[in-house]
Amino acid sequence: MQRGRAIPSTTLVNGTLAIRPCFVGARTTLTQADELVDEVLAVGREVVLMNKEAAG
Repeated sequence: MQRGRAIPSTTLVNGTLAIRPCFVGARTTLTQADELVDEVLAVGREVVLMNKEAAG
């Protein structure tokens, strides 16, 4: 959300935390869904990198 590319939230699926996409508008495309997946993966990589750097 901070990057302005997608508006994800969270939900529980069978007791497991999951990302729940929020698409606003009737003209949402598969491309926008793919972009959300790409953004989630990019942020995840950044978090892993930050954790590795913090661990030294």
